[in-house]
Amino acid sequence: MRQAAFFGTVLGMLAAFVAPSIRAQPARTANVEQKLQQETQHLAASRFERVGDSTIEMVRRGESTIVPVQFEMGTVYAVVAACGEGCDHVEVALFNPSQNLLHRSPERSDIVIIMGPPQESGVHGIALSAPGCREAACAVGLVLLKQVSQPPSPAEARRSGSSRRRSCGAPSE
Repeated sequence: MRQAAFFGTVLGMLAAFVAPSIRAQPARTANVEQKLQQETQHLAASRFERVGDSTIEMVRRGESTIVPVQFEMGTVYAVVAACGEGCDHVEVALFNPSQNLLHRSPERSDIVIIMGPPQESGVHGIALSAPGCREAACAVGLVLLKQVSQPPSPAEARRSGSSRRRSCGAPSE
């Protein structure tokens, strides 16, 4: 209950700084979804997998939209953002649960990736904007990924299993 109230407070305060976005039009989101999918596949080689679906919205030039995400300490996350046609610069700003700015993407690109482990668990805010939008509004998308641990190789599993038996005092055979 307390966490839900905190979540509502965080979103309310973040929303005070951000104008509402326009509903994304399917014809204008295909390019953004393609970019997000391409980066997701690229990050899969580093053991990243999607957390939920992508979010795509129309964001007015000069404005932002906030996407709340739940982060857990000890997990490495990747936030991938992209903007579509008529846009050559998407920007991501990451806020902690206390609404302090943690990171703003320095790149000037239509695709931006920020990654790393959070310093604290909780609901963080991701502000998406499109400073490179050459129209009244541009499609901007986001996908969240988390890095999964690599399973041990069969040889490592056998070694750790046998050392575990010895450390427990099990007789060797």
